[in-house]
Amino acid sequence: MPILRIRDESGFITTSKANGWHFVAAVSPEDVPLVNRPDVIPEHNIDTDGLKQKPVVIMLGNEGEGLRPRIARMANSCLTVQDAVNQHAGVDSLNVSVAAGILMHDLLRPFLGKR
Repeated sequence: MPILRIRDESGFITTSKANGWHFVAAVSPEDVPLVNRPDVIPEHNIDTDGLKQKPVVIMLGNEGEGLRPRIARMANSCLTVQDAVNQHAGVDSLNVSVAAGILMHDLLRPFLGKR
């Protein structure tokens, strides 16, 4: 799995989307209002049917500030990792590598024959 670091994010996203790539923005539940998109979904509700047809990029921000809202709004879809209700009292955020692992697990699950 290639991992990319891009300097001109807007240009890369625009050009790649024009070539059929699908961009998924990972946003924290607290940042959903900043992204200003009604279509942010929990990671366990990912619709993976179209993901087999095109390259997919998962965009992750840094642990302190996350993705810039401008970049997240450019994504085809936005995901957030939901906390299990009343299971993690006092935990207000996930390490970006943990969030990435959860998202990749849920994105790859159908490809591995798991539900």
